[in-house]
Formats: sequence, C-alpha cells, structure tokens
Amino acid sequence: AELGTLTTHFDNLGSRGRVIFVSGEAGIGKTRVVEQLARYAQESGGRVIRGGCFFEHDMGPYMPFLDAIGSLIGEGRNSLTVEERETLCRALCEQAPELAELAKDQSTTAKFRAGFAAAFGTEDNPKAARQRLCEAIFDLLAGAAAMRPLVLVLEDVHWADSASWKLALAAH
Repeated sequence: AELGTLTTHFDNLGSRGRVIFVSGEAGIGKTRVVEQLARYAQESGGRVIRGGCFFEHDMGPYMPFLDAIGSLIGEGRNSLTVEERETLCRALCEQAPELAELAKDQSTTAKFRAGFAAAFGTEDNPKAARQRLCEAIFDLLAGAAAMRPLVLVLEDVHWADSASWKLALAAH
C-alpha cells in the first residue's frame, strides 16, 4: 500500500513538486519501500539522486542536499546530457558564480560540498548567504526536475542539521 501511494505521487508530479517523508520504527521496511520507488522512478524515465545525514559527522548546513546535487552534477548513474549540464551550470553561475568551475569540472561530491561551503562561508552577511544558498539549491533541483521527473532521497534525515530540516520543510 505504501509503495502504491508513493508511485501514485510520482506519476502525478506534473510540473509541481512534492515532499514526502517516509518515517517509522527501525526495521519496518522504509529503505526497501524507498528503493522500490527509486527503481520505479528510473524505469519510468525519472532521475533519482541521494544525500545522507550521519549521526557522528558534523558536516555543516545543507550537506544532505549538497551531496545530492553533487551526485547530480558529478558523473555517475544520473549523468546529465551535455545540454542538461550546461543548463544547470548556467543556473548555478547565476546563483553562485564562484562555483561554476566546480560544476563544469564534473567534480566529485566531496569537492562540490567543500566548494559550496567555502563559497558561502566567505559572505559578509550570513543571512544573505543562507538565502542565496537555499535559492541555489531550489533552483538546481527545480531545473533538474523540469528536465525529467526527479526523486530526491535524503537518508536518515532524523540526523540532519537544523538548516537542512528548515530547507526540507520549506520545500514542503
């Protein structure tokens, strides 16, 4: 029943995104259901990207989102076409020009995260930096979703930093 609900949401995405939280006790099959949705999405022409949260690592704000974006822009199973990459890189240039070379370079997720953190850490106004970062994340995800349906899986969100939680809830 849960998988049916998730696939129905995926099938009805249209031009409007959705945020769905899959939660429950340990061992009840959350990961299995999400993996089945990911397979369904890919078989249906969608793209699946992932980011994770870790209990023992203070990775900084927004890192699960930055992991996912790094896997989207970097090489791998979710490889973008040349046109898709150029479109997303243009969007990134507008929001965060200091990161354009990282995106064009097909950097690893770790390099992408480090570059993003460094670029926004140099801002004089932390509030403006957070706003610009959130806008850059939303714009990149929206741009990728406009190209083809996108499933963003954020694992172990209960370990997320407060900024990532706020961003996830803002998307909701």
